[in-house]
Parts: sequence; C-alpha cells; structure tokens
Amino acid sequence: MSAELRRNVRLELRPGPCATALAILAVLAYLATAATGPLSPVGLERLQLLGLAAFCFFGVWGLRKASGAVSDEVLGGTWDQQRISGQDATGLIAGKLLGATAFSWFGALMGLLLYVPALLARGGPALTALHTATLVLGALLAHTLALGGSLLTAEKLRKTRRGSRGLMTTLGWLLGVWLGLWVLGAGLQVLGLGEAQWQGWEVRWWLTLPGEAFVPLSLALGWAWALTGAHRLMRLELQESVTPLPWLGFLAFVPLYLLPFWQPLGATVPGALTLTALTGLSATWGLMLGERLDGVRLRLLAGLWQRDERLAWWGALPLWPFALAVSLASTACLVATALLGTLGGGAAPGPGGALLVPLALFVVRDAALVLAAQLATPRHREPVGPIAVGLVVLYVLLPAIAVVSGAGSGALAFLLPLCWDQSALSAFGPGTLSAGSGTMLSHQGLMRTLAALPGVALALVLAGSVARGVLAERVRPAAPTT
Repeated sequence: MSAELRRNVRLELRPGPCATALAILAVLAYLATAATGPLSPVGLERLQLLGLAAFCFFGVWGLRKASGAVSDEVLGGTWDQQRISGQDATGLIAGKLLGATAFSWFGALMGLLLYVPALLARGGPALTALHTATLVLGALLAHTLALGGSLLTAEKLRKTRRGSRGLMTTLGWLLGVWLGLWVLGAGLQVLGLGEAQWQGWEVRWWLTLPGEAFVPLSLALGWAWALTGAHRLMRLELQESVTPLPWLGFLAFVPLYLLPFWQPLGATVPGALTLTALTGLSATWGLMLGERLDGVRLRLLAGLWQRDERLAWWGALPLWPFALAVSLASTACLVATALLGTLGGGAAPGPGGALLVPLALFVVRDAALVLAAQLATPRHREPVGPIAVGLVVLYVLLPAIAVVSGAGSGALAFLLPLCWDQSALSAFGPGTLSAGSGTMLSHQGLMRTLAALPGVALALVLAGSVARGVLAERVRPAAPTT
C-alpha cells in the first residue's frame, strides 16, 4: 500500500463519520420496512431502492472528492511537496482514486448490502453479480474521469493568479463532476431495465453477448482506458517520461469497439478506415484546443531532436499530432481503396466519402492556425482569446458575409468543411450507400477538396513562419549585476 493511500484512508475512514453513516442508513432502513417487515417482498423492494439511492449518493460524493483530489492540494500548497516526495505515479493514483474516496466507498458498500439481498431473491446470483459489477465499475469509471479532470486543471492552477484560482478550481470540479455524472446517468438508465428485458437483450458485437454481460464489459474497458489516461497525466505532473503508445492504442481501440455497430458499412475495411479517420479528427479537434505547444516546448523538441534523443522527443510531443497523423493516414488509405475499386470496375466504397477528405483538410487548416496562435502568444499568457477570435471569424463571420452577399454554396465551400445544402446532406443519406455515389472520386468531393486546399496552404505557411521565428530566437543573457 502506497504512503498516499495510507494517509488518505486514515483521514477518510474516521470512526465518527463512519458510525454516523451506518446509523443513518440503519434508521432509514428501519423506517422503510417498519410496516411491512424487511423480508417481505415489499420490504425487500424498498431496501433495494434505498440501497441504490445510498450508492448513488455516496458515488456522487466520491465524484466531488475525486475531482478535487489534486486541485485542492494545489490550492493548499501541499501538491509540490508530494511531487518531490519520491512517490511514483501509480502510488499517487491509488492514493487519490481510492484513498480520497475511501469514505464514499464505505457508504456505497453499505448501500450495496441493502441492494444485493433483494435483487438476489428476485433475479438470482448471476443477474445480481452483473448488476453489482455494473454499479461498481460505473462508479470507478466516473471517479477516474473526475480525477483526470482534476489533473488537467492542476497545471492551469499553478499558472493562475491567486484571485482567479477559485474560478479555476470550480471549473475543474464541474468538469470532473459532469463527466462522472454522465457515466452514472448512463449506468442508471441501463439498470432501469427490468429483469425480463435484461435476460432477453442480446448485443451483436464481435461476439453475441447477453446485454447484462456486455454493459459491465464495456465499463471495464472504459475504466481501463480512463485509468491509463489518468496515469499518463500523473506522470506528466511528476515530470516523468511518457510514451505515446497508449494513446495510439486508444485511437485503434475506439474504431474496433464501434465497428460492429457501424450500420452503413459494417465490419469492413472501408468502415474501419472511416471510423478511424473520424475518431482521429474528433480527437485532434478536442486536444489541439487543450494542449499547448508554445515556444519553450518547441525549442525543447528541437533540442531533443538535435541530440538524437528520439524516445524523449516522441514523449515530449503533444497528443493531437498523433491523432491527426492517424486520421490523415486512414483517409489516404480510404482514398486509395476508392481509387482501386473504381479503376478495377468495382464500386468505390465509403458513405460520406465526398466530405471526409475536405473535412480532414479543414482540420489540418485549423490545427495549423491554432499552432500559430499558440507559438505567437507569450508563455505567461493564454492563447484562448486569439484562437476564439480566429474560429469565430472563420466559422461565423466570413460564412455570414458570404450568405448575406449572395455568394451561395460555392463560396461557402472555401470556408466550411460541410456546406449545409441539400447535396451535402444527401452524402450521408441512403443515396450515398448505393454503388459509385458520394465517393471521393465524385465531382462534389473533388470540388470540396480543391476548395479546401488554399486555406490549408496559407495556414501551413503561417504556422511554419511563426515556428521558424520562434526557433530563431535566442535566450538573452542576464544583465550583469554589480
């Protein structure tokens, strides 16, 4: 057991609060079953509802504790001491995830003791075990996502003025609690199914699985990836070396998980490539706004490359270039598949292919503009303002001017990746799935691709010039002191 886990367990599992929680649950259970008896069908049903309510209450309280596990330490001025204490990332993750929520898990387990007997009498041991696993894994996933939100705000808190730290902490709490509540809400919606629906629900995944087994399996996979991400964030906080391999594995896992449910194409090569490209593009858009590549980091990368430290160079890169590379490679493979299919006389595959290539090009354009704004902004300032202004101009102001001036969808094709006219929307409709329509080789796809190229070229030139200027800067020597 790590030192952080022991410390938090001692702080959380104090006799007074634990005895109070037990007494309150005992009184509520007595009041709920006083008229019917605890072993009657009505009494068991009331105990089950009380146990589920207690589990959810303490689970939400655990969300609050997990979302503030690191940010509260930063505000209290004790986080830097923990970072230099010699504890590894695994011990700190265990201490923050299980130790900081120890009291919440104590109350949640007491709720399970009320929840399980009633379900055991009604649904049998198999269904009871799967329901319990769904609850526990859902809570673990929610707490891990909340801890990840706390780790994401830790660096921002250190750079924020003391007067604004309360706002940043509140935003971190809201981020973590929102992620956790989203997971808990989805789990409760699944648990709302009756026993008959659970027993008759089959999921056609890579294997045909009962619904009551597929849900905890999905939660376990999600928790494993969330724990991997939180561990990476903790290693970054401790300034330890990281590798992009888990991130690349996650980018491969998401399409593989979703592919059997991909209705337009199913488990085929074009379907896998399309899902991989869309996953990479979505991850690129989300991460490039959250990860900053400033001048200091760029010069660090240049120095690592010059010293031939390739492993450290890969670890120092942000994550969004990997997602962008994966999406572009998948899009290129999809284009090659379409070309080979058309030249060979077959149908060119891919629903929405007419929009996938220009969509990828527009993401490249936006990534280059965001990178230029991050590099041009001084390190002590955040580039949120210039990035927001640029995105509003690109996606709101210029399209509005084009619409007002009557330029039509032809002008909008130079500004927006998806021109929302009838022809664009039909690319995702049933007509797209017919052989040879809506592919990368169609007139619509070619025109949209050509329209995206000028903006991409200008954005890449701008980002390249800013990066060269940053790399050409020299650190000024300190003025001599007398």
